[in-house]
Amino acid sequence: RSGVHPSTNFDLPSHNSTPMSSDTEADVRDLHRAQRMEMSISPVISTPETQRVVRTILRGEYDSIVKEAEESNKRVRSYLVATDLSGEAQHALEWTIGTVLRDGDTLMAIYAIDQDTVEDGGKIVSDDGIAGELSSQAAAVGTNLAAVSMPHTPGTASPLSNIAAGDISERSRERTKAERERYVAAEAITRMVEKLLKKTRLQVRVTVEVIHCKSPKHLLTEIIDFMEPTLVVLGSRGRSALKGVLLGSFSNYLVTKSSVPVMVARKKLKHTKKFAKTNVRQPNNLTTSAQAGRLAGAKVD
Repeated sequence: RSGVHPSTNFDLPSHNSTPMSSDTEADVRDLHRAQRMEMSISPVISTPETQRVVRTILRGEYDSIVKEAEESNKRVRSYLVATDLSGEAQHALEWTIGTVLRDGDTLMAIYAIDQDTVEDGGKIVSDDGIAGELSSQAAAVGTNLAAVSMPHTPGTASPLSNIAAGDISERSRERTKAERERYVAAEAITRMVEKLLKKTRLQVRVTVEVIHCKSPKHLLTEIIDFMEPTLVVLGSRGRSALKGVLLGSFSNYLVTKSSVPVMVARKKLKHTKKFAKTNVRQPNNLTTSAQAGRLAGAKVD
């Protein structure tokens, strides 16, 4: 009669699936909780007099976390990301959300546009007049321009919801070219932030602001002096970057003139293989259930 012996790693694997560990189950629960976490996106508030649009994004129990931090005298941090919808600026935003942002923090994503770069900025355009010229910006951040191009006035529902085209008045469909550019840029940044936040369990506040001004670098410097953020994050080069230049004139100016610390999130140039995996996981990003159960996905935090 054969004896009884404990199971070892040398035994043949059973046909039944191996139960997940407690760590794996926790990761799966965190991932599902992050996907279901409430995200409140305010309407785009436009003030043509000051040539700016603003939108606020709240995720999770942000107000409760800030209140608890104030009662316990904990520091609430704020970060400013200067974006221009370029690849480098997109990487800076991804780095900020995935690395330094914590629960209760505030992120300010500001896009300052040189008003001299907008030809016929005061010209009235229809709803589809600017779509072709801004399609490259929307494509750069994976935004559906057809959905973004619908305008909405202050106090109305977000264009992200389903709005019938016939319900929009003719007056609201006619905007200046500069104002249309601000709307589309704000929507593109919103989609980018929303996509990045859903990869994390962060409960934060994000302010998206797009401004037309005479000098973007001077405006950003004044905003930094007034808001006094904990850290300013920007890309090494913008949309008008020159190949081979590590820091553009805009980034170099903010690094030398900013009254608070500046972090330049430089996107590394890598020569990857044809089938190499290019997705980089940030510390704040949650792991998927498929990766969590593999030995190759083991890590030390």
